[in-house]
Amino acid sequence: MNLRTKVLLPFVLIALVLLLFLYGYWTPRHIVDLKHEYQQATERHLVSVVEGLIPLLLAHQLDAVYENLDTLKQRNVNWLSIRLLNGDGTKIYPLVPQPPVANDREIHAMEQPVRYQDTDLGKLIVDVDFDEPLKDLHIRHHQLLGITSLVILLSIGIIWLVIERMVSRPVADLAQASKRLAEGDFAAQLPPVQHDEVGELVKNFDQMRLSIRGYQAELITRNESLNKLFHAVEQSPVSIVITDRNGIVEYVNPKFNDVMGYGPGEMLGKDILILKAGTEAAPDFEAIWQEILSGKTWRGEFQSVRKNGKLFWQFASLSPIQNDKGGITHAVALLEDISERRALEDQLRQAQKMEAVGLLTGGIAHDFNNILSAIIGYGSILRMKMAAGDPLRNNVDEILHASERAAALIRSLMAFSRKQVANPTNVNVNECINRMEKLLLRTLREDIEFRTMLHRASLTIFIDPVQMEQVLINLATNARDAMPQGGSLIIETARVRLDERFRIRHGEAAIGTYVMISVSDTGIGMDKKTQEHIFEPFFTTKEPGRGTGLGLSMVYGIVKQNNGYINCYSTPGKGTTFKIYLPMVAAPRETLPTEPVFEIQRGTERILLAEDDEPLRKYTKTILEEAGYTVVEASNGIEAVERFKERPDAVDLLLLDVIMPKKNGKEAYEEIRRTRPGIKVLFTSGYTAELIGQQGMLNNHVNFLSKPCTPNELLGKVRAVLESSVQAFFQ
Repeated sequence: MNLRTKVLLPFVLIALVLLLFLYGYWTPRHIVDLKHEYQQATERHLVSVVEGLIPLLLAHQLDAVYENLDTLKQRNVNWLSIRLLNGDGTKIYPLVPQPPVANDREIHAMEQPVRYQDTDLGKLIVDVDFDEPLKDLHIRHHQLLGITSLVILLSIGIIWLVIERMVSRPVADLAQASKRLAEGDFAAQLPPVQHDEVGELVKNFDQMRLSIRGYQAELITRNESLNKLFHAVEQSPVSIVITDRNGIVEYVNPKFNDVMGYGPGEMLGKDILILKAGTEAAPDFEAIWQEILSGKTWRGEFQSVRKNGKLFWQFASLSPIQNDKGGITHAVALLEDISERRALEDQLRQAQKMEAVGLLTGGIAHDFNNILSAIIGYGSILRMKMAAGDPLRNNVDEILHASERAAALIRSLMAFSRKQVANPTNVNVNECINRMEKLLLRTLREDIEFRTMLHRASLTIFIDPVQMEQVLINLATNARDAMPQGGSLIIETARVRLDERFRIRHGEAAIGTYVMISVSDTGIGMDKKTQEHIFEPFFTTKEPGRGTGLGLSMVYGIVKQNNGYINCYSTPGKGTTFKIYLPMVAAPRETLPTEPVFEIQRGTERILLAEDDEPLRKYTKTILEEAGYTVVEASNGIEAVERFKERPDAVDLLLLDVIMPKKNGKEAYEEIRRTRPGIKVLFTSGYTAELIGQQGMLNNHVNFLSKPCTPNELLGKVRAVLESSVQAFFQ
C-alpha cells in the first residue's frame, strides 16, 4: 500500500461514513419528522374544519357542509378523499363514490370525530397523500446527497493531487534516493520542493546525503589506511598481541603463532601471562600490568616459553590503548624473539674475553720472554766457561732445559690465545705429544687417566708447532669437560693410507699417506644432532660461563688449513673419539739439534743496543762483548737516538727492542735512518708476533729476532745481518 492510498483511505472512509449517515440516518429521520409534523398540522387542520362543520350539522345545513368540504378538497390537493359519516356510520359526504386511490402512493387515513358536548354527530375521514408534500423534500435530499458526494469526490481528488504533488512525489523521490543511497550511490540529486515539512525533510535528507558522502570518502580513506595497517600487522616481522584490560588475549598476528607454536585462534581468550617462564630472573608482571593500566609504557626483556615448553628470550614493548575519553580499554604488546641476538651478544662477550686473554697473554709473554732470555743467556755463558768434566755442568744443563720448557709454555699460552702467526715447519708428531704431555696432565684432573699409544716409527707432518699444540690442548680440554665423573683420555698416533673408500665415506679427500692422530675419551658422548654442529663457531653444549664454543671450530680450521681431515665418532654414554688426518711428509725438512751448540760467531763492529729491560740489556751486552763487539747502551728510543748522534758514523748495527717507553724501536730507527739511510738494523721483542705486526714491524724486509733466544741464536743473527748485502727497510 503506497503513501497516497494510506493518506486518502481515511478521507474515503470518512466520506463513506458521512454519506451513509446522510442517506441511512439523517434523511429518513428528517422525512419521518416532517411526516410527523405534517400529520400534526393536518390533524390540527381537521380539528378546525370539524369545529366549522359542527354548527352546520346541528342546523342540518348539508348544502353548506358539502360546499365547505368541496372547497376544502380543492384547496388541499393532496387530500385524496374526504368522507363525512354521521353517528350511525352513514356516509353524508360525498354523495357520489370516489375513484379508488393508487396503491403505490403513501396514503394516510386520518379520522377526526365530530362531537358536540356529549353528542356524537359523526366523524370526518380524510385520506391524505403524503408523497406530494414530501416530494420537494425528497428532491432536496437527493440533491444534498449528490452535492455532498460530488464535494467529497472533488475533495478527495484535490487532496489526491495535493498529496501527489506535495507529499507523494517528493517522498517517492526521497524513497528512490534512499534506495540509491543504500546501494552506495551518493550522487543522486533531489528536486527542489516547497518550504514545508516535507520540503524540510527532503532538505535534511539531502544534507544527510552530502554528510554521508563526506563520511563515505573519509571511511574509504580510513578503510584503506586500516587495510594497510591490518596487512602490516598481519605481516609484521614481530609478534603483536592485543588484550583487554584484564590481560585476556583478543588478537594475535600470524608471526606470534609462528614464534610461539600455537595454531590460529588457539591463543584467543587466554591470559597473556601464560607466555612468561617461571624463572627467578623473570620481571614482576603484576607490577608491569598495573603500570600499563596507569597509562605508562613498559619495555624490557624476559624469558618466555613456547607451546612445546622450550624457553627463549623476547624483547617486549607493552603499551595501553586509550579511547576518545582517555580511558584505557586494551593493551598492545610488541614481542621480538631476541634469542639469536642474545646468543650473538654472548658470543661477542666471549670473543671479547678471548681478546682480553690474548692481550694479557701477550703482555705476560713479553715479560716472561725477557726474563727467560736473561736466564738462558747467563746460563749459556756459565756453561761455556765450565770445563767439560765440571760436576756443576749438569745443573746448568737442567737450568737451560727448564728454561726451554718455560719457553714452550709461553708458546702454548700464545697458541691458546691465538696470537701466534702460523709458521709451518716439519714436526715430529710423537715428539710433540711427548713434549706436551706434562702440560696436558696439568690441563686434566686427577681423576682422569691419561695414556698415549704412539706409533713406533717417526711420524712427520708439515705444520706450525704452535698450531699442533693448540689442537692437542683444545681436544684434551673438551675431553676433560666431557668426563665430569672421571675417566680415561687416550691419544694415539698411526700411519694410515686414505684410499677411494675413505673418500666415498667421508667426502672429498686426497688419496695418500697421512698421520692419524686419535683423541678418545670415555665421557658422556654426543647424539647425532649435536655432532652435526660441533664444528660451528660459538656452538657449545656446556653451561653458560664454561664453554667458548670456539675450541673445536679452531681445531677444524687448523686441520683444514693444513690440508687435513677430521672426523668425530661418538655415542651417548660411551665416549667420543676425534680422528685427525694430516698429510705425512717423507723426511724432515729441518732437523733441530737435541743438544745446544755453543759456537761463538765473533766480530769487531760497533753495535748500538736499545733495550728497556735492564737485566736483559746487561746480558745482551755481555754476550756481544764476549764475542768481540763494542756495545753502546740505551734504555729507550730517545736515548738510542742521542747515543747515535754522538758518533753517527761509528755505529755498524742497530739492535733495537720493538716496544720501548718514550719512543719505540721503529720510531727510533726512522729518525736515525734520516741521518744515515744505509744503516743496518735488527729488531727484537718478547711480544707476540701479531702485536708486533700491528706496529708495522712484520714484513719480508725487516730483520727480526724473537725472545727468548740463545747466545748462538743472537750472535748468529747479528752476524747474518752485518754480513748481509740487502738492507732492511720499511714499506
